[in-house]
Amino acid sequence: KVERMRVTTLVYCATLLTRVKGFIPNAVRLPANVVTSSVKHTSQYQSNRDHTLHAWSPFQKEAQAPSVPDPVPTVLEPGPLDAKNAIALAVWITLIGWAFLFAPGSLGAATDNEMITTLISQPYPRPDGINEIWFTIWNLFVVVPGALGALAAPNGRGQRLPAAPFLLASAGLGYFALGPYFITRTVRTEYTTTKQELGWASRNLFENRAFGIFLTVITLSLPFSCGLLA
Repeated sequence: KVERMRVTTLVYCATLLTRVKGFIPNAVRLPANVVTSSVKHTSQYQSNRDHTLHAWSPFQKEAQAPSVPDPVPTVLEPGPLDAKNAIALAVWITLIGWAFLFAPGSLGAATDNEMITTLISQPYPRPDGINEIWFTIWNLFVVVPGALGALAAPNGRGQRLPAAPFLLASAGLGYFALGPYFITRTVRTEYTTTKQELGWASRNLFENRAFGIFLTVITLSLPFSCGLLA
């Protein structure tokens, strides 16, 4: 009997400490307009109050939070070619025609190779014998590709060609390298790319405010560093 009483006591204590809903027999639900004696003329009895007691039940399962499905990334497809692509094609063909047919000098001249070697070996200050305007244009090959990368790379998803190779090549070749990308590029105004959809370079470099400040400082310093205002 003593052992049975101990087991009964343990079960009773566990029943009181466990939070599971069990219904009280003959639970009474009063309508909302019935006033109890304890709060007469002050408040109404809550008609939707649940009469429950906390008792352990092996038949009741714990409620599980509904699982939230992972967001499905938007699949972007290239759009049809339009007038913007035709303008990019016309500019690219004009640039190539002028460079190979009408530009002064000869292709691969020794003087041109010597000048480029001088500029690469001495990026700052301006080497002797280099024109100030040409030295400014040479330094813009740093600013312009960076600005184009900040504008084009975040919208590079769903294009016919990947943006990265053309943007990198534009640092040395300019629009000669960018032309094929802009000729086939689709301009989107109805879809905004989220930060999670950006590539590593766009998320950490091009969309960084420090990168914009860096380009602005370099651009504003060019007239002074290149000798245009000397």
